[in-house]
Amino acid sequence: MEQTITAKIQIHPTAEQIIQLQETLRKVRDGLNFVSKYIYSTKCLSQRTIHDNTYYDLRANFGLRSQMAQSVIKTAIAKYKSASSNGHEITHYLKMVCYRLTL
Repeated sequence: MEQTITAKIQIHPTAEQIIQLQETLRKVRDGLNFVSKYIYSTKCLSQRTIHDNTYYDLRANFGLRSQMAQSVIKTAIAKYKSASSNGHEITHYLKMVCYRLTL
């Protein structure tokens, strides 16, 4: 039987690392908003179609690594599916917000 262990840790980044983390969060937020606008404009929730039409832009224009680009796509899709299943009418694109880095 497989067992998963999760650890909650606190990091103490240097000033330079804080800047890098903030820049990464900005790239992720911008990528999420890009995919969100795509989903809203096409009304498409097919992961394959969204991937085919946004993945390389996420990599090239936002500087996201492969795993982050995939995560951005999945997160944006999940937000729209959640809003839809909760009965919300989507009248505008869902602006994505990343949590502020607090140390």
